[in-house]
Amino acid sequence: MQSFSCFQSVQSVDSYQPVARFQRNRCTHFASGNSAFRSSRHTQLRQQRRGIHRRIAGTSTPIVSAKVDKLTAEELEVVLQERTKPLIIDFYATWCGPCLLLAKELEQVADELGDSIRVVKIDTDENPDISSQLQIQGLPTMVFVGTDPNKPALRTEGLLPAHIIKEIVQNELIGPQTEAAAGA
Repeated sequence: MQSFSCFQSVQSVDSYQPVARFQRNRCTHFASGNSAFRSSRHTQLRQQRRGIHRRIAGTSTPIVSAKVDKLTAEELEVVLQERTKPLIIDFYATWCGPCLLLAKELEQVADELGDSIRVVKIDTDENPDISSQLQIQGLPTMVFVGTDPNKPALRTEGLLPAHIIKEIVQNELIGPQTEAAAGA
């Protein structure tokens, strides 16, 4: 079993709340005495919802791109031990709608921050051991790991926009290290 030593002190990011929450549409009952109308309308609404969810899940948005690497648990351990720049680790699933939307946001962050960070993704369905070891219960989950091994990793669950992700990286991972280097 792998140890993933940098995750032993993971700190939750409470100040950065997801701005978008996905709620399922609920069927409403119509005030009509005609039960046939209600059941046909109920079926129509259910089919519309299924279509929406299928369109989200069946979208052709690439989960992994040229600037975002997909890793296995073993590769992640090597990357963590040999890191020279901050990491954003995204735990995702291919069937997860918000995970697909987050892929676009991470691609934008990787474009804007360039070589100052590394963005990697771990498929929780393909790597269930690391998911259970790190207690990944909600998707998408992002873990922000700096280059300082004594500083705890930051963790957040849910969809975050690109500007919030950049703010976390610049304030928590890149900024303090630059200030520490300037003070030395």
